[in-house]
Amino acid sequence: MQPHEKLFALHRKIGHLCVSLGLAQERRAYLPHITLARCGRSTGTLDSFIARNAGLASAPFEVDHFSLYESHLGREGATYKEIAHYGLL
Repeated sequence: MQPHEKLFALHRKIGHLCVSLGLAQERRAYLPHITLARCGRSTGTLDSFIARNAGLASAPFEVDHFSLYESHLGREGATYKEIAHYGLL
C-alpha cells in the first residue's frame, strides 16, 4: 500500500465504525490537508499576502515533536484545540 492508501483505508475504517455506532455517514468528500496559512478579510488580497511572505525563510532546526490540532471556524475567526501530541526523538 502507498502511504495515501493507508490514510484512506483508516478513514474508511473509522467511517464504518461511526456508522455502526449509529452516527450518520459523512457525505462530504474526504480531503486530508495541512493548513499552512489562513487568509481572512484583514489579510488583503492573496497576491499581496504572497508578496509579503514570499521571502519567508528559516535556518534549519530540529523537530522533536509535533501536535495535531482541530480547528473550529466561528464569527471571531478560527480557534484551535490540540488533540494529540507526538514525540519524535
